[in-house]
Order: sequence, then structure tokens, then C-alpha cells
Amino acid sequence: AFFWLVSLLLASLVWFVSVQLSDREDARLQRGLLLFGASVSVLLQETFRFAYFKLLNPPPAAFLTMALVLLHTFWGVIFFDACERRRFWCLGLVVATHLLTSGLVSALKNL
Repeated sequence: AFFWLVSLLLASLVWFVSVQLSDREDARLQRGLLLFGASVSVLLQETFRFAYFKLLNPPPAAFLTMALVLLHTFWGVIFFDACERRRFWCLGLVVATHLLTSGLVSALKNL
């Protein structure tokens, strides 16, 4: 999230400077600068994403960690929704898949 915020900060600075240096009365130019700013923002975000990837130099354990973070997010959403709607079979599904995943991760670490 930090790298994403830095990329947005840099993109907004580029856009702000380009707007300040341009003719503010020219609507067509301002629309073009907005498209330019959005394009710079996307390119910077993807550049920072690649830099973050290179910084992590992801070993197989890093991919596993990212997958587990995603699973924990899904489990939290499903668990809270199941509690709110009183769907107890969903609670059991969350607990069972969490136990299964923990067992598989333990088995992978022992390989």
C-alpha cells in the first residue's frame, strides 16, 4: 500500500505541475492533461508494483504468504457474513478449509 500511495503522490505532482504550467482557460488542453495524468498514474503504479516485486525477490515462501493473506481475507468476509445471516454451515466451511490449509502448509514445509 505504501508503494501505491507513493506512486499516486508522484502522479498527482506531475499532473499538478502540468496544470499549473498550462493555460487553464483551454478546456481541451485541460481534458488532455487529465488523460495524461491518468496515464502517468497507471504507468507509475505498475512501475512501483514491479519495483516492489523485485524488492521482495519472491521465494516460494513469499508466494505462499501472499496466498494465505488472501485466504484470511476471504475467510474473514465469509465468517462475518455467516454470523450475520446465521448460516452455520458456512462457519463450518471456513473452519474446515482453514484447518485443511494449515495442514497442507505444514506438510509443504516438511518437504
